[in-house]
Amino acid sequence: ELIKLQFRDAPTSGGTNVLSGVSVREMHAPVLMSADWSSGISVGYSLRRVGGQTMVGKSGEIPGYTSFMGFIPELKLGAAVFVNANTQPLQLVTMMLETLIPVVKRLSARSKAPAPAVDAATIALWQRKYVGRYTSLLGEVEVVLRDGGLWMVGTGVALAETTGFIPEGPNAFRMTAGISRGEIAHFIEDAQGNVTRLMLGTIGVTRV
Repeated sequence: ELIKLQFRDAPTSGGTNVLSGVSVREMHAPVLMSADWSSGISVGYSLRRVGGQTMVGKSGEIPGYTSFMGFIPELKLGAAVFVNANTQPLQLVTMMLETLIPVVKRLSARSKAPAPAVDAATIALWQRKYVGRYTSLLGEVEVVLRDGGLWMVGTGVALAETTGFIPEGPNAFRMTAGISRGEIAHFIEDAQGNVTRLMLGTIGVTRV
């Protein structure tokens, strides 16, 4: 269950979640890395490269017992080993993940369905209403049309990510990638119905 909680995308609002998906992913983000980027630390976790992926891990130990939990957030894949001996469960978890990573990648590639088609009228509406540049002290984002859908490309301290938008309701879209994956983006209108701001979770950017 603890590993499964690391992969959740849900926001905290409207539910019983203590941490939003964004907060969980921020805890996985690197704080300090080795010179060759093969290992490092995040907020409360260790980081290692395993099978070409970043493994986030946590160890535990008391006299006579050792444990290690490791998971790959990008693949939603994880494993835990608990041993009643003074050994190195990290090595066992690493071997398990190295074996499973290529299998999960193949299965994921097969299961990915194409995005639902968006009709021409909706594309024209998005072009007129949402496409453009938005800015704040934390950086800038550009809302663009790409591959038949609406996307956001960001730059700056807190906005340097690219994500797709999936419609969730009037002026609301769910972000599909990056650290804000699963959060809702809201376009804010003025009294005349013109979009003036974009709220990315709790971060607001103003249309230029």
